[in-house]
Amino acid sequence: LRCVDVATDAVRWEHAHESGDFLCRPIFAPDLGLVIAIEATHVERFHLYRGRYPSANCEALVALDVKTGQVRWRLPIDPKMADLSLVHPDSPWEDGKWSKSGKRIHAISYYDGRVFCLDANDANGGKPASIWAVDAREGRTAWVNICSPPGAGGSMFDMYLLPDGSIFTYGHTWARMDQKTGSLVAYGGTGGNARCDTGAATVNLV
Repeated sequence: LRCVDVATDAVRWEHAHESGDFLCRPIFAPDLGLVIAIEATHVERFHLYRGRYPSANCEALVALDVKTGQVRWRLPIDPKMADLSLVHPDSPWEDGKWSKSGKRIHAISYYDGRVFCLDANDANGGKPASIWAVDAREGRTAWVNICSPPGAGGSMFDMYLLPDGSIFTYGHTWARMDQKTGSLVAYGGTGGNARCDTGAATVNLV
């Protein structure tokens, strides 16, 4: 990663990351003075642009100091993202059938001290989508949870962090979750194939 002064074109700092194959999807946490990126690996089966929705084969999240480029924290991907039986032991996914890689991060966003990573699971044969929430101040997992409604497979392709403290995800179905706890507070159907229809969301309107 490189930080450039846009007024003078001078390079403020450069960061050459030592693990993974590349850094991607950098986002800015202005209140914390951090740039947060996905540390990813290039795997032939799950390359960066797979299917209709680009994803990164995530190994970790990395936070850099925006002023110096120094690494403030590095957090390996939570094992729960790869094995949903660790999230809900009594769920239909406990038999290991769905316990396959959940490391393909399709969307990453920041709001109010937390980073949210969406594994949309496009073309996954029915495994539900999930969200990994990270405390950006401390670089630790806050929660991991399934964002597909109970009993519904399919993918969530869009993720919106709303100022009322909720997350709205949209795809084959829709769901609203609590940003602090990851609990599912509302959900429903969309009546269509969201691969072909992009949604948008505010607090009061979808």
